Order: sequence, then structure tokens, then C-alpha cells
Amino acid sequence: MAPTDAADALFRTGRADQPVFDSKIRGVGDRARQVRDSLRAS
Repeated sequence: MAPTDAADALFRTGRADQPVFDSKIRGVGDRARQVRDSLRAS
């Protein structure tokens, strides 16, 4: 599984089901999106 796939899975499952991760996702999520978008662009 690619790291970005893991991030996507975390967005989908963690945000709704595990609020404890929500603050982490807010910080890490923006960075993960930037990385994922740059990988797609290249």
C-alpha cells in the first residue's frame, strides 16, 4: 500500500469514526494532500 493510500484510508475512517485522530489529520492531512498532488502531477 502506498503511503498516500494509507493517508486516504485514514482520512476516510479516522475522521468520521475516531475523533482522537482528527487533530492529527488536520495537521498531517494538508501535508499528505500536497505530497499526493505533487506525485500525481509528476
